[in-house]
Amino acid sequence: MAFMLDNVDASAARKVAERAVKSVAISNDQDKLNIWTAFMNLESNFCTQASLEACTKRALEVNDRKKVYLNLVDIYKASKKYEYIEVIYKQLAKKYSNSLDIWSSYIEFLIEIRVRKEDPAQFLLKAVEFADPKTVLQRALQALTKDQHVNMISKFGMLEFKNGAPESGRTMFEGIVSNYPKRMDIWAIYMDMEMKHGQGNVTQARHLFERCLSNDSIQKKPKKMKLVFQKYMEFESKQGNKANLSSLRERVEQYLSKAFDQNKDSDEGSD
Repeated sequence: MAFMLDNVDASAARKVAERAVKSVAISNDQDKLNIWTAFMNLESNFCTQASLEACTKRALEVNDRKKVYLNLVDIYKASKKYEYIEVIYKQLAKKYSNSLDIWSSYIEFLIEIRVRKEDPAQFLLKAVEFADPKTVLQRALQALTKDQHVNMISKFGMLEFKNGAPESGRTMFEGIVSNYPKRMDIWAIYMDMEMKHGQGNVTQARHLFERCLSNDSIQKKPKKMKLVFQKYMEFESKQGNKANLSSLRERVEQYLSKAFDQNKDSDEGSD
């Protein structure tokens, strides 16, 4: 099929694809899906929207429907046919309403589209209406189980940071750490996002590090403090601030000395 396409013979490639989808053993699900996906790609790139939809319908009948739809989303993204994507995510979100991955992927698409629509070169995209990411987030939280809420909100915050909206990202993470101050995994992600995607807001980053270091639940855990100090020192190193680095090293020594004394007193008290 690839050879035919390299030689710009779509008709011959379609014949090869038809033979392939009829010959793959039913037990070999992944190979079958791969061939159908290649067939769908062929229809998308060289044929009509109607023929792609017909091919997709056939693929859905003999493959895992969720995987087919997700592959179709990738095909539409690659061909920049963004206007066909959200309807697929709506179907997936309805069918797999308890899937964190589906909701995350849906919201990621919406945030990326929001960024694309700000590009003057994407003028055709401006006329297409898409759901608001925060509205979809609320729908996701209503559908997902409570134990998935923190991860969903965290994912949303990360996407906002990575796509040029750090203030919105901070709002998401602030909501989590206010309710779950002991969640070191969330604090760590928050610090990473601030370091990598905080748009150079040095004051904001330092304030976050200091809050972590003064957090009671973190102070009681040397491993957690070590992680915060490491990230803080990495940040200051990138800033080229030798004075702050030196100060942090002194604070590390002070913390370790205090922790050692506390452990020593605890051991003596138990004797």
